[in-house]
Amino acid sequence: MSIESGSHNAVEAERPRESFAVERETLMSPGHPDRNDDAALGDRARLERERKEFPEGILLSDANHDRAVEHFKACAEKELAAADALDAFGMTGVFDGISGKPRGAAKFRGAGGLASRTASAESAAFIAKTMKPDMNAAKSAKVLERALLVSAQAINDFRGEVTEDGVGKDLYDMVTTGDLVRHVRQPDGGAEVAFAHLGDSRIYHYDAAEKKIVLITRDHDEALSAMERGEISDAERDLVSRSVDMMDYSMRLRDHVQGDREKLKDVAGRLNDLMYGGNGLTGAVSVGERKPDSGTFSAKAGDKVLVMSDGVFGALAESEILAVLDAGGGAKELVAAAAKKREELTAQLAKETGDGETPRNAYDDITVAETVI
Repeated sequence: MSIESGSHNAVEAERPRESFAVERETLMSPGHPDRNDDAALGDRARLERERKEFPEGILLSDANHDRAVEHFKACAEKELAAADALDAFGMTGVFDGISGKPRGAAKFRGAGGLASRTASAESAAFIAKTMKPDMNAAKSAKVLERALLVSAQAINDFRGEVTEDGVGKDLYDMVTTGDLVRHVRQPDGGAEVAFAHLGDSRIYHYDAAEKKIVLITRDHDEALSAMERGEISDAERDLVSRSVDMMDYSMRLRDHVQGDREKLKDVAGRLNDLMYGGNGLTGAVSVGERKPDSGTFSAKAGDKVLVMSDGVFGALAESEILAVLDAGGGAKELVAAAAKKREELTAQLAKETGDGETPRNAYDDITVAETVI
């Protein structure tokens, strides 16, 4: 695998050699007002639905509601127009909108959903216009990187239009992660895979013959920045990034040091500020100075490439993800396993704390886009 950092429906029995079996699965958090944030690139079912009706869970001010409804429909139409090209190019992707607390508009939620749909639609249109059928993986990765940057500009433009004269504080935090993947078929039946990445969604490569998964991307968060500065190790970065709650973090921290009280004190001193400070993103589409990571890697026939939001790996350890894949599961099974594990974790935390507090990711959307090579 090579990486360049900007700043440093089910499997078909028979299919043409050029095509790939793609499965997209999303579990939205029903009825929760600050969710409905995920968007899987080229998900025709979602797009057909959103061109007709405004998604639940998007709560905006009266000043912005009508404009947001039209924007959602326009995004769906734009992405649907590019859907055939996305399929022809072997494209998948995931955008996880971030619904932070809007400044001065605490009762409104929806900026994350608007950001993810904007980025998905703009990326789709740019790829359909710019990508060429004979483009190799290395050149494709550059196109995907540019698609994320174009998407960021589109989000900033829309946000600027609706925040003039102080209107639109509910859209101030229009931010989303962004992961784009193109699979380029090779003569041996395998694929060269191009990707671009911003934020803390992830791309995994499942090696079917070796029964192992490889994390392709790095989470663009405060923990990564601390690791790059040499302040924490990669294992400690993963511990902080995967914790879904303060109690969960404490339990993972105890397991990490395996009962060594002195080591616990030392490690906790270096990590607590990251965890209790919210472990915010240092790079995402439309925010931060970090540019997209992009690169390529090789996958063999029968392997899987998975793009997933943090609703999956925030609940499942990599060993649990691997177990699902080894058992022949894919996107649908991963989403179901993550939802079940999250329910169990929420109940466990409520029992241990006794205060009924909900983990910060308890209502997160769960999305997986899976490609079988």
